Amino acid sequence: MLFTLRYAGVYYRSGGTGVDFNQPEPPEYRDFAYLALTIGMTYQVSDTNLTSTCIRREALRHALLSFILGVTVLAAMVNLVSALAQ
Repeated sequence: MLFTLRYAGVYYRSGGTGVDFNQPEPPEYRDFAYLALTIGMTYQVSDTNLTSTCIRREALRHALLSFILGVTVLAAMVNLVSALAQ
């Protein structure tokens, strides 16, 4: 949810540019939530085009943070399972 608001904030501060949602109507909150969810879960942008450096920087930060969190959780689970197996 944090990155949903960040993407919306950057988008509207830049005058409604930075993300091309490939639709004629203005984006809704759900469009930004979808963008944040896809980056957080897959570390990539799907169905939209990032057209500004500010949005790309936020997307990179989001993807790196999500990747680090995922790797940390995976490492903790492997460590827990190996400790329980002994």
